Amino acid sequence: MNLDVRLPILLRQLRLPTVAANYARYAQEASQSGQGYEEYLLALLNEEVSQRDINRRKRGSADAVQLHQSEIPARFPDSDLKPGFC
Repeated sequence: MNLDVRLPILLRQLRLPTVAANYARYAQEASQSGQGYEEYLLALLNEEVSQRDINRRKRGSADAVQLHQSEIPARFPDSDLKPGFC
């Protein structure tokens, strides 16, 4: 199996979607600019981490909106807390 087939499969298994989507473009840019392997890898992994942060913030915002829109009371009334009710 060649590199063009194996690499995307491995990146998917490692759950690195941003790396999988961008590794070829970053490799071409690194080659054209004379970047070393470490710089290429650093740039690619920084992109993965940045995208994960963006996704995490989006999920956090969506979760907060969903919680706000839910009908669960923010606090149970004191009358619901009966002694020995556990």
